[in-house]
Amino acid sequence: MKIVGYSERGAMNALFYGIALANDENAFAEFLKKIGIKYHVSDVEFFMEFSLSEFGSPDLLVTFNGNNQKHILFIEAKTSCGKNYKLKKALKYFERTEKDKERYDGYSSNLYYQLSMKKLFFENLPNSIDGNGTIGIDGRTHKIGDNFVVKAICEKIKACNEAHYIAIVPKSDKPSDAPEYINHVFWEDLFECQQLKPYLIDTWNINSDSINKKSQITNN
Repeated sequence: MKIVGYSERGAMNALFYGIALANDENAFAEFLKKIGIKYHVSDVEFFMEFSLSEFGSPDLLVTFNGNNQKHILFIEAKTSCGKNYKLKKALKYFERTEKDKERYDGYSSNLYYQLSMKKLFFENLPNSIDGNGTIGIDGRTHKIGDNFVVKAICEKIKACNEAHYIAIVPKSDKPSDAPEYINHVFWEDLFECQQLKPYLIDTWNINSDSINKKSQITNN
């Protein structure tokens, strides 16, 4: 059996569903090395596209035990969609939202905005009003709401001591003023990793047009 997917969601599913189904601890350890986690981990759980209500739905949440702590990864992924994805451009648009409070079309899909909301969520969740995640941001109130699935994932997140914020993107120049709390990981580097490549290769190939030299995942 193979897991083959389309573009961003397909690549995420192929990689992480594949690792989970194979129970491939070595492959997951190689992914963690990409973000600087080199110690042994256990009790790993993947949560694909779980909603955090008004704080957005991360592409992937991962919880695990390691180094005597409970960790969580907030992962957001972007692909080129057959064009060129530029981190500097993404950061520029994010700064427009942060500094000028400009709500342009699609601002909530911005990589840096998405991860900044997850950071705000994680840091404020334990101290939120009545434990329901009500947080004031720029004069607005963001709430988790009453959905029982959202509440269940929030309880798992509350149990974590340390959060890591991961951006999986096409290879692009990293802005020098990008938020320091974000770890940037490139699709190209994941594909070149021998432990991860088997999970990505079929999705990689079907999302590549060798004749026109285009890819739905990497920059062209």
